[in-house]
Amino acid sequence: MINQSASRTSTNPQPDVVLYKKGVENKHPTPEDIYLVIEVADATLNYDSDDKLRAYERGGIKEYWIIDVGKKTVNIYKFPSQEHNYARESHAYGVIAPQAFPDVTVDSQKSLSLDSSGRPIIAFMSPVPFTPEKECYTVLFL
Repeated sequence: MINQSASRTSTNPQPDVVLYKKGVENKHPTPEDIYLVIEVADATLNYDSDDKLRAYERGGIKEYWIIDVGKKTVNIYKFPSQEHNYARESHAYGVIAPQAFPDVTVDSQKSLSLDSSGRPIIAFMSPVPFTPEKECYTVLFL
């Protein structure tokens, strides 16, 4: 079970969005099960880009996106396995894609739009169907 009310002092940060492997819905996903973690940051930007960034890197997460609501950008962090440094990309516009699904894209401008409840719109688009070995589920914690 995934606890949505974890505090900032928790050793397991609670992401806003997780893309993970099919078949993991009845247990807490491990880093090997996770393709992508996304945080939506406004008031939590410093925490998301510092403490959570380091925690996800140490925990073995492969890719981490921070949607910076204030600057209207998507910051993408890719963590090479067994290395203690990361590559950072920042996108204010254009099409971006998770490294596990290069054909599945997100229009970063649309992801920086808000719905009627004030939550960002994150729509993954795919020109081809997912392959069975890489099917995934999205869990939203917004």
